[in-house]
Amino acid sequence: VVVVVVVVVVVLICFSISTNMPSIKRKSSDTPIDSIFKKQKNGGRNVKKSNQNTAESLEEPRAPNALQMASDLLHQSSVPAQITGREQEKETISTFIQTSLRTRSAGSMYICGSPGTGKTASLEEIHKFLLGWIKQEKIQPAPKVIKLNGMTFTEPNKVYNKLFEDLGLSKKKKTGTVKDTQTAIVKQLCRAKDKQTPMNVVVIDEMDQLMTKDQSVLYQLFEWPSLPNSSLILIGIANSVDMTSSILPYLRTKRCEPILTIYKPYEKEDIARIIQERLSQIKSEQPIIEPLAIEMVARKVSKFSGDVRKALDICRRAIDTVSAAMRNQPTVESMLLDDESMSIHASATTPSAPVGTVTLKHVNNIMASAFGSPHVSTIKSLPLHQQICLCVAVVQFKQSKQLSTAAELYTSYCCLCRRQNLPCVSMADFQDMLQTLSHYSLLSIKQSKDARLRKISLAVNDTDVDFAIGDNRIFRQFLDENLPQSA
Repeated sequence: VVVVVVVVVVVLICFSISTNMPSIKRKSSDTPIDSIFKKQKNGGRNVKKSNQNTAESLEEPRAPNALQMASDLLHQSSVPAQITGREQEKETISTFIQTSLRTRSAGSMYICGSPGTGKTASLEEIHKFLLGWIKQEKIQPAPKVIKLNGMTFTEPNKVYNKLFEDLGLSKKKKTGTVKDTQTAIVKQLCRAKDKQTPMNVVVIDEMDQLMTKDQSVLYQLFEWPSLPNSSLILIGIANSVDMTSSILPYLRTKRCEPILTIYKPYEKEDIARIIQERLSQIKSEQPIIEPLAIEMVARKVSKFSGDVRKALDICRRAIDTVSAAMRNQPTVESMLLDDESMSIHASATTPSAPVGTVTLKHVNNIMASAFGSPHVSTIKSLPLHQQICLCVAVVQFKQSKQLSTAAELYTSYCCLCRRQNLPCVSMADFQDMLQTLSHYSLLSIKQSKDARLRKISLAVNDTDVDFAIGDNRIFRQFLDENLPQSA
């Protein structure tokens, strides 16, 4: 009986354990599984939503990215590998240089035309072409190519020092007089010509900046190729079409008149083709700029100046406007407070114009400011150091909102020149520049007994200055760091 009771008790205990354990396991396992499942379920919805937001965030910047690429391609510093148009002018220049190198004969050419007609860009393309041509033709010894810019010289006579160095004469003993430097250059250029004497191709951009009262520097430069045994092939570039005929009339008498190549202003078809070819490098389903807007810019610019740089700048500024509007995505409240933002946003979201496309309204707004002021073209035509002086005046006024003295402007001017590794003019020359800018009605000067303490103020809108010289690499960083960005 005892044994039976014990066995029954054991069986009951085992049955109780076997029935309770699964429930414990189910309870212990169901809770984490359920929680995990719920988390996965909720997380799945969150992940899906997050992925959707991520996809939307990846799609939205597509237009701004394309717009940024378009803005970079339209920048003046972005020079394409091959210049659109100017085939006849490029052929003339290339033939002249190739013939001179083949026959080892000196000569000179003067390339002129309005600003923004492709003179400098064409020379850069020709330079790259000639490097390959020289290797292909196996011209030995290889000619030496020297490229100078007249705007980098504070005085026209400084061009002799630069030529002296670039011709490899800096290692030789050099006296301090300009006459001795000229003599050394002539000896180097007019050595007895044989097959071991390399030809020297000297390209001087902004050549009109080397003008003096008696034009002695320009006369001498154009005379050097006509000297006996000369190895100089001189190419001058400037805007003035009549420089060699009116300003340098004695070149014909001395029989050293250069070959003349004139770059005519771009026609509207040429300007439109240049813009379209630059934008064609971007693969986009929607147009960056509406064709009608490009046509309007081309027609307007060709009518006023034919300066393709102005057309590129207008398109780039319109693109930047659309890009900024897309990044900020104005709210209803902000649009109600800002009619201009509302009009920009509305024009960018009309059914005929997809989001991220520059419309006719965008370019018209930019052109209204670009062609509305007569000061823009004047500022663009100023010499480099006068532009720096004007830029300094803008920065000084923006920072202090007060009149600045000539001494304060000169200190800021020297600071900017040092930042760009440019030589500074003297205080006396700086005072002359202030007078010149005042004559052009760009600055206003209050007279004082001490010239250094004269009060200087802007006589022109700072936006005109920014529009005229804001794309120049020498000023862009300076303006961005010190000037507040306009909306």
